[in-house]
Amino acid sequence: MDEAVRCTYVGFMKAGKIVIEDTPAALRARLAGRILEVRGNPLNELRERALAEPTVEGVQAFGDRLHLRVREGGARSAIRNLQKSAREAKFHIEKIEVTPPSLEDIFIALLETDGETEAVR
Repeated sequence: MDEAVRCTYVGFMKAGKIVIEDTPAALRARLAGRILEVRGNPLNELRERALAEPTVEGVQAFGDRLHLRVREGGARSAIRNLQKSAREAKFHIEKIEVTPPSLEDIFIALLETDGETEAVR
């Protein structure tokens, strides 16, 4: 996806059909404010806690961090609930914040929703 960011126009395909196309910036804007980056440990336990959070629609590991896709307007609630859950379970959250979505985040959202473009609108 690194190369796609440098393109002026990109499209994502599923089952041989283009499901969405636009500029990289416009595609990323579709999930603006809906991606949380989480660093902490144990990461697998934080992932499970995130998946149990009602406002979290998807979780993807990126090395030593997680990207959480939350419902529109759900970032604050997800942050608050995950911090509380981590405190109660004595997990360590090093960082949890809204982060700009990557094209990978867009692609994963499309895959997890069977290519439904509403997931990234």
